[in-house]
Amino acid sequence: MKNKIIILLVVLIAFSCSVKETDDYKLVSFIKLNNHVVEDYDHILRISETGCVGCNKSFARLVKEYVQSDNNLFIISAKGATVDISPYLDTKNSKNIIFDYENKFGPLKIVENSGIIFLKDNKIDTIINIEAKGIEETLRFIDSKLK
Repeated sequence: MKNKIIILLVVLIAFSCSVKETDDYKLVSFIKLNNHVVEDYDHILRISETGCVGCNKSFARLVKEYVQSDNNLFIISAKGATVDISPYLDTKNSKNIIFDYENKFGPLKIVENSGIIFLKDNKIDTIINIEAKGIEETLRFIDSKLK
């Protein structure tokens, strides 16, 4: 009986010490580590070179016109090999851009490829991953929400 109680205590302590990080917590932590504050933004846009190459190119072309909007934070996880990131390299726009060349955002598994995070009350409201299926409708929807 004593052994069962000890095992139960060990299990309870192990579970109480392991805190599951939420996507909100991971996002806020990543943004803070890169000297930004999530409260400053309504949208987080990630441009990546993983996944559908054509989708990434189309997304990067679409959202480049919104780079000067102060309520958008861009996470550029692409190096420019397959996606044109030149519109994001202009230093006058860098106040709302995080260059994530080492792809530290990807392993957080919030947005695995290119995509957008819509924030509401400084928390994740909606995540849209850019995929080949329904790409045209998805890009039209994103464009309408960013305007």
